[in-house]
Amino acid sequence: MPGTHFGKKAFLALAWTLLIALACFTPGDQLPEYTLFSYDKIGHFALFGGLTFLWLWALHPKPKGLPWMSILFLSILCVIYSGLIEVIQETWISGRFGSWADFVADIFGCAMGAYAYRLWGLGYKYPPASK
Repeated sequence: MPGTHFGKKAFLALAWTLLIALACFTPGDQLPEYTLFSYDKIGHFALFGGLTFLWLWALHPKPKGLPWMSILFLSILCVIYSGLIEVIQETWISGRFGSWADFVADIFGCAMGAYAYRLWGLGYKYPPASK
């Protein structure tokens, strides 16, 4: 079935998108105490890097030759999503606050996710370890 592979990737990207929303829209007093992302900015960076990479992978499964404009467009959509989350946290979610620092970490994460996808599409391989 031709669309099945896209469907699985799109489902994974959508699930990641919803996981981010769930994590970010949970009221502050209901957040569990955990240390998985004890460094908040690293968490933002990783979440939005993964978001950008997964959506690029879902929409363009063969990245080789994908124009930068396509990558840039989808990356900008992910940045807009992160900005909306920060605004919603600031205005509507009890115990949560929007943060410019979080937004900057999100932007860097989106950029790194796009860059990683591009390297993957170019067939980048680590150089062999020197002896």
